[in-house]
Amino acid sequence: MSNSMVTNNYLLIKLVKPKNEQSSGIYLPDKVLDKPQFGYVLDVGEGQCDIYGNEFHPDFEPGELVYFMKHGPEKIDYSDMGLPEDLYIISEGDVYLKVKKSADEDVNIIPIGNLVHIEPIEESVQKVTPGGIVLPDQVIERPTKGKVISVGQGQRTVGGKYHAPRVRPGDIIRYRANSTLLINLEGIGVGKSTYLVAYGDIVAIEVDQWKETLLSRLNSIENEISDT
Repeated sequence: MSNSMVTNNYLLIKLVKPKNEQSSGIYLPDKVLDKPQFGYVLDVGEGQCDIYGNEFHPDFEPGELVYFMKHGPEKIDYSDMGLPEDLYIISEGDVYLKVKKSADEDVNIIPIGNLVHIEPIEESVQKVTPGGIVLPDQVIERPTKGKVISVGQGQRTVGGKYHAPRVRPGDIIRYRANSTLLINLEGIGVGKSTYLVAYGDIVAIEVDQWKETLLSRLNSIENEISDT
């Protein structure tokens, strides 16, 4: 029998609070800080079974740093055991990513499920209109083009298999506007801000000869229209 205290697909975590000081040196009071969304894994449940009875252990280990849904954690009281008060339970499905540091201190982002770690290509942001009017940040059209950095293993089906996203690291993609999730790693001192996007919000991949293929098809359609 496992010596794990946690059951099913739950994780026991210790929350990591964001720093009270910005990179600019401005001190922030607790009431304006984001609700903690990072935590270190302390214990992992045995997992759940598929339709054939095969048990699947959650892909997490004690000591890993995870980022999760803001409203996912549920406080668990172990005060009767003399344990700290900032221990929480979250479901495996509430986790967005894992953060790992390599031996050379590089930070690796490991997306969970159908999430994709991307680097937005900022050149696609229009900050000045054709008429020369400078747009304030609130109305700037956000980038919908990015480069894939890493990809989650996909969603597990009822049969226990993973259906991985089609995209691969290095791909240039187009995605729905305002669909990215900003992860502020700088707030806990492990790296810079980064972005995730759900595979379901990725609408196109720029493949070889992509532009030439589309132009050829567009020309064919234009010729067909002009002949009617």
